[in-house]
Amino acid sequence: MSELNLTKINAPLVKHQMIATIILNWNGLHDTINCVNSVLKDGISPLDIFLIDNGSNNSEFDQLTKIFPEINNLISLPKNVGFAGGMNFGLQKVIKNGYKYAFLLNNDTLIIQKGVISGCLKTLKNNESIGIVSPSIMNNKDGTDEQKDLILDTKGLKKIAYRFLFPPYKGDWGESKIISNDDLILENKLMLHGVAIGIRLDIIKDIQYFFNKDFFCYEEDRDLMIRVRNENYKLCKIANLWIYHKWSGSTSKNSKFKIYHKTKNLWFMRNQYYSKRFIVFSYIKLFLVSLKNYQLKTFLKGMRDSIAR
Repeated sequence: MSELNLTKINAPLVKHQMIATIILNWNGLHDTINCVNSVLKDGISPLDIFLIDNGSNNSEFDQLTKIFPEINNLISLPKNVGFAGGMNFGLQKVIKNGYKYAFLLNNDTLIIQKGVISGCLKTLKNNESIGIVSPSIMNNKDGTDEQKDLILDTKGLKKIAYRFLFPPYKGDWGESKIISNDDLILENKLMLHGVAIGIRLDIIKDIQYFFNKDFFCYEEDRDLMIRVRNENYKLCKIANLWIYHKWSGSTSKNSKFKIYHKTKNLWFMRNQYYSKRFIVFSYIKLFLVSLKNYQLKTFLKGMRDSIAR
């Protein structure tokens, strides 16, 4: 593990009033420190950062408090309420503080290109039809291997198969329309990854609730995207602004935690939006993954709890 980046960042101490950045920590001190520092390097004021510890172990909140004393909105939750619950808490806070927009950032991300958050703010301010915007996401620090959506970014026979499996993904499945907006290149998307999103807070209030807390974690971002699209807002990716995302920073790739929650949430998610044929496809895939990783009991527990919900 690399050393923590504890270099003091001389960020502005003036509240922006328009956009707040929300970061959720859960037993991820190393990643969270580097993530916050990358936000500060992007020129964001500590007064606009809402750093929420989601019931971590080992006194991580106390350590974050010592490392970032300039962040006034550093809040500790008594227990882990999941990604959905933690982010909902942060969203309620920023709305109460008068912000019009929020930038939600996974703690296992790094802003590696200056202007990401201000670019998202500019996009939302200048385009009232856009509800959620995301920078482009890459999976390594060398600037290659862009994060793909297995549903949307496929070609050939696989693309035809996904169109059959995912009827709720209505829209243009061809090349995304490129929209020039000053120095930003925007692409209309049918879905965005929830690891880094700028969001218009008034539409969140209009659709009654934020992330659906019943998901706890996994699939909650897709659920939100579909609900925002159903309100006739666009989802857009900024093609020429990039961040780095570390896969499964809070949980390992095929951990018991991840397999359980993905298995449990799929039934609810697909019954809400997707066809029965996709339920079969999803569970076959999860079953094979759990079998390969000796997690069959975890898979069956997730199935049991999904049906019991």
